[in-house]
Amino acid sequence: MSGALGVAAVAVLIVFGIYRRLRRTIGRQPVQPGRFLFRAGLFAVIGALILVPVAAKPLDLGGAAAGLAVGAALAFFGIRHTRFEKAAEGAYFVPNLYIGLLVFALFIGRLVYRLFGIYSQGGFSGSGNAANSMSFQNVHDPITLGLLLVFFSYYIFYYLGIVWLSRKDIHAAS
Repeated sequence: MSGALGVAAVAVLIVFGIYRRLRRTIGRQPVQPGRFLFRAGLFAVIGALILVPVAAKPLDLGGAAAGLAVGAALAFFGIRHTRFEKAAEGAYFVPNLYIGLLVFALFIGRLVYRLFGIYSQGGFSGSGNAANSMSFQNVHDPITLGLLLVFFSYYIFYYLGIVWLSRKDIHAAS
């Protein structure tokens, strides 16, 4: 029973995180430079920690490099299609809906695929090779690693671009 409760608690946290991420992809958002810099730094640190174990695996590094490049390209394209607005309450930006949803869908699609793989190996029931199927090492196949780094790279460069453009816009207005 406690195992099912733990899985349910993790599932609720994952769904809540997905909901929050989706809300940040749609509609007008306040420009919060401190928060964006913190998030970009956090994504960079987590991404670097994920890359450390794959440094000697050329195939995984290829997936990682492709993911970083695609994420950066999507971020620069997304920044070019982001609208900035000034209001009495402060500065806002409206992200491009389609680019944000594309990155979000890639991440969620791969997450669901990996969870299905864990489930099919008995990872949620306590049978099968649960310890290995739920291990952090399973992130290190080229496709999963590449898609994870698309997500990280996109948000690192997108957040940095939002901060840079909002500061540039503020200095141009004064």
